[in-house]
Amino acid sequence: QVEAYKETVSNEPLISKIPVAGKIVSEVAEPMSNGVVWNLSNGATVVVKKTDFKEDQILFNAVSRGGYSLFDIKDVINSKVIADVASLGGLGKFSPTDLRKILAGKNVSIKNSISLASEGVSGSSSPKDLETFMQLLYLSFTDLRADNEAYQAFLGRAKAGLKNMDADPKTAFNDTINAVLYNRNPFAQRITYNSIDQVNYERTLQLAKERFANAADFTFVFVGNVDPAQLKPFVETYIASLPGSKGKREDWKNVGMVPSKGKIVKHFEREMQTPKSTVYTFFTGKIPYTVENAIMANMTKQVFDQVFTRTIREEEQGTYGVGVNMSLTTIPEDRFTFMFGFDTDVALKDRLLARAHKEISNVIQNGVSADDFNKIIEFMNKNYTQSLRENSYWLNTISNRYLSGKDLHTTYEAALKAMTPAKLNAFIKQTMTQGNQYEQIMNGTAPAAK
Repeated sequence: QVEAYKETVSNEPLISKIPVAGKIVSEVAEPMSNGVVWNLSNGATVVVKKTDFKEDQILFNAVSRGGYSLFDIKDVINSKVIADVASLGGLGKFSPTDLRKILAGKNVSIKNSISLASEGVSGSSSPKDLETFMQLLYLSFTDLRADNEAYQAFLGRAKAGLKNMDADPKTAFNDTINAVLYNRNPFAQRITYNSIDQVNYERTLQLAKERFANAADFTFVFVGNVDPAQLKPFVETYIASLPGSKGKREDWKNVGMVPSKGKIVKHFEREMQTPKSTVYTFFTGKIPYTVENAIMANMTKQVFDQVFTRTIREEEQGTYGVGVNMSLTTIPEDRFTFMFGFDTDVALKDRLLARAHKEISNVIQNGVSADDFNKIIEFMNKNYTQSLRENSYWLNTISNRYLSGKDLHTTYEAALKAMTPAKLNAFIKQTMTQGNQYEQIMNGTAPAAK
């Protein structure tokens, strides 16, 4: 006789005892977003921007500097899984399964995250479920739940995934990039099937809890259809009550995650069922992280998207497409990374790579075509206008303002209007001629006969 499964739903409240509320001690305008800033009695900062873009949407982010760059090197293995492990066991008295049952029918989501340089909590809520969301937020800071059974299940899934990854040539390709480009920095390397058993779940959870132990270090951002009058008592009850040490502000640490200098070439072979060549090239160097440079980095990506589509894809007909990206970072210093990459037949790789470099040299010497420049400016103006009506744009812009100290909004429109081909050409020349270049090619070979 097998007894039928019985669904059980706990009637317990999310928080058994409502915390003693703190206070909003001051209120000032947030000029960048036309929002409001509340400074709390425990040292935490809350930014609220009410919008009318979506009636049922409130987006949320809490951000703080530090991340696992502050960990001792002996915890580097634990840092590889900390983002997955932090919320693995659920919150408070409730496992993830129990939480899903309790939250059925409610429009709320929440997740802790920890990266190299920061930690945070992100989520969303509808206006009617705001108090439930605030309770989950409180628990995310105070009561990350341990669950060894959930961890063992995670470990089983992770091992299966890592075993499959180790058999995939793409994994070898990405591992080589991280190893060579970042000088085998332990923080840049992924966890492997052979190293995951070295993770200490108890220690990893402890490290995660430490990252959220001081609310004074965080900025809490709410954007959407949020009524400040409704939010105020919830903020005082569930955020101002969090433990906070006002005098203790952390920063990220420089762990040496800086790309290698000079010209480096790395070619290697891997067996493949269908042999091909995967070709990537990185240009790296220093550039100030400014609004104008961020605009020009975005434009540079789009310039080479168009150039490589015309030449490598359409004229050479040697690949389905060329992936291009350009990014700026402030961690651990102001830098840029430009990359392009494509898959092609082994026999075509040298010709296509030479053509790509020829096209880059042509843009550096002769500048961006007027047609390409005008198309990109038109697209960016349209995109910016649309972004201003999106809650996600404001959430990211405000969060970034408090995390990096960079206001990427106030002068953006003026900088975009003032953009000229001459400025963009000078930027491309300045970045692409610094002399730091990493070329990696993985050539496929047919499997050995058995």
